[in-house]
Amino acid sequence: MPYVTSIERHAEQRGLERGSTRILMRVLSRVCGDVPEEVQSKIEALSLEQRETLGESAFDFRSLDDLKNWLTNNNS
Repeated sequence: MPYVTSIERHAEQRGLERGSTRILMRVLSRVCGDVPEEVQSKIEALSLEQRETLGESAFDFRSLDDLKNWLTNNNS
């Protein structure tokens, strides 16, 4: 098994997070329509745990307002 440095592990984790964020944005776009850049920035600033919770909550969204309300109530 090859040795993996902490920098490599961190880079791998960041890559996974970026991939999961891209998938989340695609789901939100299909559910809510076009997601404005300012809302995308708020989503990208969320922790991984918050993004996972948002992904689960997205099934209940019917509009961009639902997404914005979620971000207002869950962005701490």
